[in-house]
Amino acid sequence: MKENVRLTDIILGNKEFKEWELEYDSPSNKYRLYVVKNIEEESFNFIVLELESSQSEENNGWNTTAHVNELFFGTAVFDGVRHLELTQYINYPSFGELSDMFLTIKRLEEEICTEL
Repeated sequence: MKENVRLTDIILGNKEFKEWELEYDSPSNKYRLYVVKNIEEESFNFIVLELESSQSEENNGWNTTAHVNELFFGTAVFDGVRHLELTQYINYPSFGELSDMFLTIKRLEEEICTEL
């Protein structure tokens, strides 16, 4: 579990931040869900981050100066999500936004993993 780490220091599916796809941006700007897809292998990696701080307002603070907390991450393969690691205490959680992220992961699972 990583707390207050530079966004650019996190590696997801062997990819750096600039190579990730943003799948969900919470209305509060507090959380984001990023994925790295491998359509050919019917798999994807995902990570949910909480914005801790940023030295720039560019991209609502979600930029190369951002420090974040990892809330959870996981891996899905051809038959669905196999690994989910819940990594962090969440202060004042937004259950609506967190639920939306889980629903987004479920949608990706249905789209990418062919043997559910």
